[in-house]
Amino acid sequence: MKSFYALSILLIFSTSVFAQAKIEFENTSVSFSNIKQGSNGERSFKFKNTGNEVLIIEKVTITSENLKLIDTKKEINPGGKGEIKILYDTKVSGPVRRTITVYSNAENKPVIALKIKGNILEKES
Repeated sequence: MKSFYALSILLIFSTSVFAQAKIEFENTSVSFSNIKQGSNGERSFKFKNTGNEVLIIEKVTITSENLKLIDTKKEINPGGKGEIKILYDTKVSGPVRRTITVYSNAENKPVIALKIKGNILEKES
């Protein structure tokens, strides 16, 4: 009987060790490549939970006042998809180099940096 309990505990422990959330992004950078001032500043980073546990987006940090987080689903089931939507204020002209950092419970990438790059051209007078 002791060996049955020991085997049961080992089985439960081994399945919990292999049960992990995993995150895979379609793209880790987006571009505002030479767009005009006032253009659409909305972009998104799409991802999938390729693991076998619920993926939890714990926190998303942004490095700019010109950048806003629009929407992020916090929990993604195994096999489910999600996206991090952002809005960049394109009223300000000049080069764009920003980073968004995503913190999650993903076993493969618990912290990942997403890049935003490009150039906002001044409106022609």
